[in-house]
Amino acid sequence: MLKREGFSSRLGFLLISAGCAIGLGNVWRFPYIVGKYGGAAFVLVYLLFLVILGLPVMVMEFAVGRASQRSIAKSFQVLEPKGSKWHIYSWFGIAGNYLLMMFYTTVAGWLLLYCVKMLRGDFVGLDAAGVGEQFGALMGRPWLMAAYMAVVVVIGMLVCSRGLQNGVEKVNKVMMLCLLLTYSRGCYLGILFAVALFLVLLDRRFILLGIVGLALLPVVMPASIMERFLSIGDLTDTSSSYRLLIYLGTLGMLKDYWFSGIGPGMEAFNQVYPA
Repeated sequence: MLKREGFSSRLGFLLISAGCAIGLGNVWRFPYIVGKYGGAAFVLVYLLFLVILGLPVMVMEFAVGRASQRSIAKSFQVLEPKGSKWHIYSWFGIAGNYLLMMFYTTVAGWLLLYCVKMLRGDFVGLDAAGVGEQFGALMGRPWLMAAYMAVVVVIGMLVCSRGLQNGVEKVNKVMMLCLLLTYSRGCYLGILFAVALFLVLLDRRFILLGIVGLALLPVVMPASIMERFLSIGDLTDTSSSYRLLIYLGTLGMLKDYWFSGIGPGMEAFNQVYPA
C-alpha cells in the first residue's frame, strides 16, 4: 500500500487549519453580529460555546484522523469496535462535505467573478445601492454563476491533483498570506502578491520576469485601478477616510463600552457616535 502523504511542516498544518476555520462568516458576518447583539457581552457567550462545543469537536476530529490515518469515508470503519455501527456516521459526514462544497464553490465563483468585475472597473463610481443592483442582476444569470463555479471546481481539482505538500499545502501558504490584503485596493495587491509568490515558489527564474512585469504595470494596468493604488493613505479619498473613521469609532466603543456594548442596531451607534 502506498504511504500516506503528510504535512511537510507544522506551519503548513496550522495555515491549512486556519484556512478551514476562517470562513466568510468569521471575516465579515462576525463583526456585524457582535455590534448588533451587545458587543463584548456577545463575545463572552461566543467564546463560552466555542470552548464547550467547538473545542471538543475539533479534538475529536483530530483524534479520529490521527488514529485512523484515513478519510472520513473509511476512518470509522478502521476504528470502530467489531460489530458496532459507528461507520454509519461516515455517510452523514460525507453528505455534510457535499453540502458545504455546494455552498463554498458557489460563493467562490461569485468572488472570482467579482475579481473580474473589479479589474474591468464595473464598480467604479457605484454606491452601496449600485453594488447591490449588480448582485441582484447576477442572481438572474444562473448559467454565469454555474460557469464560474465550474472554474472554481476545476482549480480545486488541479491543486488537489498535485498532492498534499506540493498542491494544497503550498497554495494554502500563499493564499493565507494574502488573506490580510483582500479588501478593496488590497484585493489587487493580494492578487499580484499571490501570483508573484506562486511563480517564485514554482521557479526562481521568474523573479526577473516579475521585475520586468512590475515595471510595465503602470502601462498595462487600467487607469482606474492605478488611481486606486495611488490613493492609498490619502485621507482626502473618501474610502480611506471612511476606514479611518471606522477604526476610530471601534476604538471609542472598546474604550467606553468594552463590556456591555452599545446595544443592538445602527440607531444606538448613531446616537453614541453621531456623524
